Amino acid sequence: MKTAAVIILATFALSAPALADNYPVTGKWGQSTSTEKGPIDCAKLRVVDFKGERRFDSGGGVPDFRAIAVSPQGTGEWRITEEFRTGQVNGRNSSTLKQIDGDHVELHLQRGGTIKLRRCK
Repeated sequence: MKTAAVIILATFALSAPALADNYPVTGKWGQSTSTEKGPIDCAKLRVVDFKGERRFDSGGGVPDFRAIAVSPQGTGEWRITEEFRTGQVNGRNSSTLKQIDGDHVELHLQRGGTIKLRRCK
């Protein structure tokens, strides 16, 4: 009887959703290598939109990510573990987010290189 209860509890623990963490930046950011100050028009750019624990990406293969863990790695830099679901694939990946200044961030992806982003108008 005790063994069955332990198995049931373990099953529920493994199937429970992971707790989420918020991304350290918010709002829409467009892909840009420009170092100029100020926000840009992102109408025709790849856009990454940070909304609390979620990151929406208009480019790339996965449009929706959820931050599972966000850990500071120094001033203005964070290590992020994310999960994603595409309907066919469920997975996790790691990335690093670095805030260059108030208008620029860099998203270093585990696979896919670095995306340089500038704040959208």
